Amino acid sequence: MKSAEGRAQSVDVRRLLLRSALCALLALAACKGHEQQQQIGDAAHGKQLIEKYGCAACHVIPKIDGPKGMVGPPLEHIASRQIIGGKLTNTPQNMMAWLQNPQMVDPNNSMPNLGVTPADARDITAFLESLQ
Repeated sequence: MKSAEGRAQSVDVRRLLLRSALCALLALAACKGHEQQQQIGDAAHGKQLIEKYGCAACHVIPKIDGPKGMVGPPLEHIASRQIIGGKLTNTPQNMMAWLQNPQMVDPNNSMPNLGVTPADARDITAFLESLQ
């Protein structure tokens, strides 16, 4: 029979292995997602939509005039990041879903649901994908 200390160490090892496996899977998915990325929408229209939805009120966004908000993270190099919303692998599909419903990942996050339509999300995502 294992001692309490032995059982605790065994649990710690299993947790470490599980975390390592999850990190490896996330990294693999992120790499694969970036390899398969394609232009999904109209980036020029996406830039106009970012201005229309007022995204710069909360974010610093390259190529966007207007306010330089500091509430949300800066979006410089957003296309090169591995994770969006703190939890999602950065793929075009996840970005579009995030833009349409930011609370799906974390109901308490500070990004408001702006009512972004699926078509607008495609075009905004195309613009954001240009921010390597």
